[in-house]
Amino acid sequence: MVSTKRDREQAIFLAGALGLFYVLAGIWPLVNLRTFEAITGPKSERWLVKTTGLLIAVIGTTLVISAQRSRIPPEVALLDGGAAAGLGTSASRSHFAGGPLWNERLCRSAGGAPER
Repeated sequence: MVSTKRDREQAIFLAGALGLFYVLAGIWPLVNLRTFEAITGPKSERWLVKTTGLLIAVIGTTLVISAQRSRIPPEVALLDGGAAAGLGTSASRSHFAGGPLWNERLCRSAGGAPER
C-alpha cells in the first residue's frame, strides 16, 4: 500500500499517465488501422485488434478517472497491475529477444528470411 502523501501523489500521477497512454494506444487502431499496421505490422484478424484496442482504452479510461478523483481503490490497482503485466508479457514474448517476431526480424535483417 501507499505509505506517505508523496507516494500517494506519485501513484495517482502514474495511474493517470499510464491511463492516458492506454487510452491513446487503445483507440489508435479504431481511428486509423492503416497507420497502426504500418507501425506494428499487418494483422490477419482486424476485428481482434479493434476489440483489444477498445478493451485497452476502457482500462485506460478507468485509470484516468481514478487519477482525476485522486483515489485509486484496490480493484483499480489490481486492474492496473494486471493489465500492465498481461500486456507486457504479451509484448515481450512476440517483440523482444527470443520471441517469434524477434527471430523472424533477426533472420530478415541478416537476409535469411523473405518479407511476408
